[in-house]
Amino acid sequence: MNIIIVSCIVAVLLLAAVIAYAIYLRVEARKCAVEARQFHVRLQVLTAPNHLFTDKELATLKEEMAPLLFKVNKLYKNHFISNEYLDRLGLEDFIEERRHLNHSQFLNNSKY
Repeated sequence: MNIIIVSCIVAVLLLAAVIAYAIYLRVEARKCAVEARQFHVRLQVLTAPNHLFTDKELATLKEEMAPLLFKVNKLYKNHFISNEYLDRLGLEDFIEERRHLNHSQFLNNSKY
């Protein structure tokens, strides 16, 4: 009888820990989404038709966004949060924009 009670308590605690971790991941994903929107705005400024997007600006942007890219990739690899949820937050768009930074610079500077 004691084994059953202990097993139930352990199961409930384990379930609570999994739920708390999933909530934590959602909070982290929302924080990343805010940073991703800031990146998007900054990229729009850098790729404005009247702005020459320099190599130094590109390197600085990549360096500053590296931790965010790492966090986002880690979230996508995690089984406790759905990729669809991350996509709805715009994190997939962030990854795509970050992946094509060099091309964005090239296109912008070609028009400049």
